Amino acid sequence: DMAVLEGSYTPDPGDGMVAFDAATGRELKEFSGPLEGAVSAGILYAAAAGKLGAYRLRPLADGVPPAAYTVWEAPCPRAYAVVVAGESVVCAGEASIRALNTATGAVLWEARPDADIRGLAVADGRLYASATDGRILCYGRDAVAPTLPITPPAPQNSPPAALVERVRSVLQS
Repeated sequence: DMAVLEGSYTPDPGDGMVAFDAATGRELKEFSGPLEGAVSAGILYAAAAGKLGAYRLRPLADGVPPAAYTVWEAPCPRAYAVVVAGESVVCAGEASIRALNTATGAVLWEARPDADIRGLAVADGRLYASATDGRILCYGRDAVAPTLPITPPAPQNSPPAALVERVRSVLQS
């Protein structure tokens, strides 16, 4: 049996992530706990327990002490998404989006949307954030004219007569 719940949930302590060597498929490291992460240039950017950190993957996989693989750690509210774009790593979650410098962890900018952010994407120099209220937010250096929300058409109770007739003729042949 499985329960399906609507809305947010508290992350399960049994959640986790596994890093593999892309060339060999060998497991490098298993990370326990609720994590969101992204990898770029051999650095794992992982968000968990109220912080976002940058960790060197090879030394981390070799089991050395944390000081040997930790590049930096910085506060980050509960994260649901992490993405790396150029020299920025972005974590987003509970009504927050925060961009940090990949080398130092310094905060570059922050936004406080009025909804939780569950997904991030980067394209053409812009950051797109998927909000729990159904909006897609767009951030970039240059201002753009806002567009009106797209409202899907109301569902029809019955298909158009021409469609019904076409389906009937296909089924009869």
